[in-house]
Amino acid sequence: MDSGDFHGLPTTILRNEHLALELLQEAGPRIVRLIPAGADSNLFAELPGVHLPSPYGPYSLYGGHRLWHAPEHPARTYVPDDRGVVLQGTPAGARMQLPADEYTHIAKTLEVQLPADRPAVVVRHTLRNEGHWPVELAAWAITQFPPGGVAILPQTTTPLDDAGLLPNRQLTLWPYTRWEDARLELEDDYILVHSHADMANKFKIGYMNRYGWSAHLGQGYLFCKRTDSWPVASHPDMGCNTEVYTDERFLELETLSPLTQLAPGEELHHVETWEIYAAPNLPHADYAIRDYLETLQL
Repeated sequence: MDSGDFHGLPTTILRNEHLALELLQEAGPRIVRLIPAGADSNLFAELPGVHLPSPYGPYSLYGGHRLWHAPEHPARTYVPDDRGVVLQGTPAGARMQLPADEYTHIAKTLEVQLPADRPAVVVRHTLRNEGHWPVELAAWAITQFPPGGVAILPQTTTPLDDAGLLPNRQLTLWPYTRWEDARLELEDDYILVHSHADMANKFKIGYMNRYGWSAHLGQGYLFCKRTDSWPVASHPDMGCNTEVYTDERFLELETLSPLTQLAPGEELHHVETWEIYAAPNLPHADYAIRDYLETLQL
């Protein structure tokens, strides 16, 4: 592990022959940089001066990857996390632990592992209830990318019942989302959400992803995140386990665990595996993306 700097904040850098991963040492927990070997730019958005208002003061986004718990509400979601993280090395990576805050009593842990045989990262998200009463929540893993890319959401095209009479997909919209938004591209097998630095209006959709993967294409790389899918379980946001948000500053690719009644002392775990593929000069068009995904057998 090496030391680094993220806009004045100390970081720890993990690297192997495939990629480098940079973690904030004291804030978050947050993974702020992901740089493939041979690349000179961060695949993640960097947002050192971007904040959200909360009842407790400004919440710093920073950029990169973070762990929240759903459902979203300023009083529980935007608790500032600018200090208090304990970062420790592990045999295969590192662990970042944030003690429970005085408002939600939920402790957060991000543990990252870098497989030696491929450009990938395994991220284990843990929420622990250190309060005195049960709390219903879902783990919410959020990855931020700079504008200019496109999120790829696979769609179910086959029937879920033998007769083919029941619905097999749904789409959830937020109040500020508009059907006519130019960033939304609806295809039968994929939904694409483009991000543009000159489109400031907010946009967000979510759905039940039965394939267990979603992806972001940008800066010449495909970032694919995989996680278990539990379509029969209850999920936040009208039954979503995958969501995408974008405005002019960034695009967020998000996964959510099932809603869980977490008793005092219990933990909830949510694991993502990130896979990074080179995709130089790949157009952000549905025909090119479809052909490329077929070569990867996604």
